[in-house]
Amino acid sequence: MNWIAVIVAAVAAMAVGFVWYHQKVFGAAWMKSAGLSMDDTKEANMGKIFSISLLMCVIVSIYFARTMGYHDMEYMTIKHGIFHGLEAFGYTVLPVIVTNAMYEKRNWTYIATTSGYWAIAFCVIASIHSVWR
Repeated sequence: MNWIAVIVAAVAAMAVGFVWYHQKVFGAAWMKSAGLSMDDTKEANMGKIFSISLLMCVIVSIYFARTMGYHDMEYMTIKHGIFHGLEAFGYTVLPVIVTNAMYEKRNWTYIATTSGYWAIAFCVIASIHSVWR
């Protein structure tokens, strides 16, 4: 397993999140749909949140590093990584987010913004592991 790629892919997923959840991108819509305000974020322990988020991205990255390790090099392209990212997202993350959101009485904006981030993050992580072994 390429541990440098694991860390780079996890950090890349976090970078996608910093852009995705920026107030001028989808952050404001996500916060409104989640029932949060800027004051709520000021009270949060962002160091703890970012640390745990990075750890979760490392776990996802390890999964993709292991998964991509079973493929022949001729198939290892960004397109192949995107395929695996979307496949894993569609079969695992999307059903979990939608199910939880329904029980939590979240709206479709929340589902779309949260799911959209994870779909892109999975594709980025899988693509990095697809081309960098």
